[in-house]
Amino acid sequence: MFKLKSYTKIISILLVSWVISNALMIVFVNDSPTIRPHLGEYIAQRLQQGRSDFMARLSFLQIKPNSQTNMTAKEVNQQVESIKSALVDIPSQMVSKGVYAKTDGKVSMTIINTDEIEKVKYTFIIKGKPIDIIIPKEYMVKNGFTEADIKKQAENLQ
Repeated sequence: MFKLKSYTKIISILLVSWVISNALMIVFVNDSPTIRPHLGEYIAQRLQQGRSDFMARLSFLQIKPNSQTNMTAKEVNQQVESIKSALVDIPSQMVSKGVYAKTDGKVSMTIINTDEIEKVKYTFIIKGKPIDIIIPKEYMVKNGFTEADIKKQAENLQ
């Protein structure tokens, strides 16, 4: 009987200390001694987010008889084939080099030919290991990336 009381006390103390440490992580900003400036709003937001996450998990468990989540792989493949056959007569429109799209107003299909996309390959030696980075050329030009930018990002991959 004495051992049971002792173990119960130890487990209770550990549980209370865990709750207090988690509560303090909410009060302080990023493991610093600074107290969160809008603590009330932050706690309300966390509670609301937790509630919506919990409700999303509950709704995921409900069985919906006609939803796509209950489709078998064979049914999905049949649906894909029916979409392809509906769009077979419609010409593809080029979105960018190597990327094409088809639509008839109800369904649409995107076709990506990776062989047609111009790519730029960079190889960097970081910590004695070669790291290859392959980026579509159009993306680099559009976003103004330079080799120095890419090398900096590669070094951050450590």
